[in-house]
Amino acid sequence: MNNLNKIIALLLLLAVLPLPYFYYQLLRIVVTLAAVANAYIFFEDKQMARVLAFGIIVLIWNPIFPFYMDRSVWMISDIIGAGVFFFGGPDD
Repeated sequence: MNNLNKIIALLLLLAVLPLPYFYYQLLRIVVTLAAVANAYIFFEDKQMARVLAFGIIVLIWNPIFPFYMDRSVWMISDIIGAGVFFFGGPDD
């Protein structure tokens, strides 16, 4: 799972580039699924601070009820989200 988190972090960092809208739609789905998986793993380990961090990511990136934010806010969110996935993921 740790390598997957690093890939997700890279995908989030790439999101600061001007890419087609389809990339951002797909990114919402991928990030949400990975964040749910991480939250579940940390819930099982009773690491509630990490469950909260990934739960917030699920809320912000969810594709069902999307947040609509300005591009500059998304860029900051993408960088913070990349940091959470890169440094906050489970240790394999």
